[in-house]
Amino acid sequence: MSKNGIKEVAKRANVSIATVSRVLNGSAVVSEETKQRVAAVIDELNYMPHAIGRALVTHKTNLLGVILPDVHSEFFSELIRGIDQAARERSYHIIVSSTHSNKKEIESMLNVMQGGHVDGLIIMSPHISAEGVLKRLSLLSNLVFVNSYTNGAKFVSVSIDNFNGAYQMVEHLIGHGYDRIAIIKGEESNFDARERFNGYLQALKKNRIHRIPELEIGGNFTEESGYEGMMKILKLKTKPSALFCANDSMALGALRAMHEKDIIVPGEIALAGFDDVPSARYVLPALTSVHVPIYEMGTIAVKHLLDGVKAMDGMKGIKKVLTTSIVIRESCGCSLKSDEEVSEMA
Repeated sequence: MSKNGIKEVAKRANVSIATVSRVLNGSAVVSEETKQRVAAVIDELNYMPHAIGRALVTHKTNLLGVILPDVHSEFFSELIRGIDQAARERSYHIIVSSTHSNKKEIESMLNVMQGGHVDGLIIMSPHISAEGVLKRLSLLSNLVFVNSYTNGAKFVSVSIDNFNGAYQMVEHLIGHGYDRIAIIKGEESNFDARERFNGYLQALKKNRIHRIPELEIGGNFTEESGYEGMMKILKLKTKPSALFCANDSMALGALRAMHEKDIIVPGEIALAGFDDVPSARYVLPALTSVHVPIYEMGTIAVKHLLDGVKAMDGMKGIKKVLTTSIVIRESCGCSLKSDEEVSEMA
């Protein structure tokens, strides 16, 4: 391909250089027939416009920044998969960074990604409020918050109903007759963890089950903390009849600990998790969990973000809360008629 690539495209497509530029920039003034003809020539010649130069002209990079607390769990892998797929469908690419929930790292990544380096940001900051994030931005970019605390109409956020998801799961366990239900929580500073813990407490309260502090075990959403938390529980003089873990990673760690100590699940202690990650159905016993539409959360976040980019002035005051559902498997003590049953929540 010659250096004058765009001229060659224009010549072969029998259009002006300006028309090729409009096609590349997604202009609506070009007819569909012309777009298809130019696109065919671009594919034939394998023409790749200079991204940096085009960004200087259009003020668009076709890059989206994604800032997440972590990238190493099944939850985040599924979320990234949804974000990436939705971005690619609209000719965008993503840059992903992990902050490990460190506020200084969050601030550093925000500074790197803002100021024209990306067209928009998807941020998951469960340890810092939306207001706190914006204080660290010198320029207000197009932003969508995922599973983050937002308090105000000016934010765009996509989240899940953590409270009701936990509430319904604990009610399901109570429905089995379990009245001594332990929980392995996430960190108190984490928004998701607080909401799930509050759902657990409310389910106990509604069903007049006395709260037992020694059954409330701290965790940090990792398999290791679930394993360690379960070991603490097994040392109690009176063991719980059921355990609810605030995410599946901790539930899988707890399950490992119970296997090591020859605890029968669910015969001696029932078990339930939250997130319904792909591996939940493959462990023994298969894990009952609160299903979270993780992939869809990523695609919806991209849609709202790019709608804001297209509008140029950003989207305002959108708060999308996705409902959850209980996926019933063997670990809670249910006898299934099929491999898996799903109970939808209101």
